[in-house]
Amino acid sequence: MKLIQARVEVRGVAPILFSRPGLPPKNKGEDDCVYEERIWRERAHVDVDGNCVVTPDIIKNSIADAGRYTGEKIKGQGQKRYTDKLSRGVMIVEPALLLDGGGKPIPKGATIAHPEFGSSRGQRGQGPKVWKTFPRIDVWSTNFAVHIIDPLLQSDPDKIREFLEVAGMFTGWGKNRAATGGIFGRFNVEKFSVQKGSR
Repeated sequence: MKLIQARVEVRGVAPILFSRPGLPPKNKGEDDCVYEERIWRERAHVDVDGNCVVTPDIIKNSIADAGRYTGEKIKGQGQKRYTDKLSRGVMIVEPALLLDGGGKPIPKGATIAHPEFGSSRGQRGQGPKVWKTFPRIDVWSTNFAVHIIDPLLQSDPDKIREFLEVAGMFTGWGKNRAATGGIFGRFNVEKFSVQKGSR
């Protein structure tokens, strides 16, 4: 199977907010406020070194969401749209390491506390409202590889850049991202280059 790889660099234009599932359990008799203070940074996605990352599924899903948002049709293929191609014909294999303004990895311990009063179940309108704290990063950038599998997308890799640009403005990454009506996780695509020898 032939693969085309593109390298992408993006820069955040809005803070990014994390809400990783699978948190440590509460200790017996532990107060809710004490529990939140103890575990809130555990909501960040991190690598083995404890540095903050954006996971491959978040990136890939944002590209597919961008296809759904635009509803763009494939030229010469009637009513067919890019949505299926973006869902099945693109791979993101490695997490994207988040970098600060100086280009250094951002450790989990450097995240900012962002309190919110919302559903205890994490879904709007469900369950009682409680205070929760989420890890936030205000200044960030990252780079990652996009593996293009679908032959149609391979014939015009710049379409991936176009959909990434849409994802940056209208989908975003993380909790309360643009796609859910939030203000977080928006980004600009700074560089997009197809790697030599990947065709």
